[in-house]
Amino acid sequence: MAVMASWNGKTWGVSCQRIAALNGISHSVELDTENSDDKAGSPATKTKAL
Repeated sequence: MAVMASWNGKTWGVSCQRIAALNGISHSVELDTENSDDKAGSPATKTKAL
């Protein structure tokens, strides 16, 4: 079996008995930030969480 992908302990593959393509897979990441008007040396944008 040829491995097409693997992630988090799972693998997706192709063999001569079964072909299952990876269709419609998506991934997104969002960055939570906080804006600050502080002029005392701190950055204007702080990263809170990924």
